[in-house]
Amino acid sequence: MEKKSSEVDSEAATKTGGSRIDFLEISEESMRVRARVIADFFRATRKALELSQQEVADLMGVHHSRVAYLEKGEAMPTIPTIMLLCHIYKINPMDVFKLCVANIDLSQFNPTPEKMLKVAKELKLAKELRPKGENKMYKDSNNSVNLKYPVRKRIQ
Repeated sequence: MEKKSSEVDSEAATKTGGSRIDFLEISEESMRVRARVIADFFRATRKALELSQQEVADLMGVHHSRVAYLEKGEAMPTIPTIMLLCHIYKINPMDVFKLCVANIDLSQFNPTPEKMLKVAKELKLAKELRPKGENKMYKDSNNSVNLKYPVRKRIQ
């Protein structure tokens, strides 16, 4: 029997900064396919911009092996990671999120009040645990939305 993503250990999601959506039960195989598609998208974008993994890692403030890991598609990147890569590559995050939800069977969507309350509590806890000022969005002088991340240098 294939294990559902909602049954995945919540500790693993917490360690990676991720979250689970319990009311949308997607199979592990489906999640692997989505992770692979997103990884391929980010790798192709990086190569189109003629950036090395090391350059992207420097912009993210991480070791280059983290970028390599993300581009292998072995795990779904967290939303903050997706947002940071979109900011670095200057792409619309909605394009990436569309890849995430493509071909999801909406009949799997069953938001019972209990499940929605559980998700709301998890999101509230994640927000409370986040260091102040981290992963906030702000508007710059051009009134365009930017991400406030501890990035070492930015692409001009």
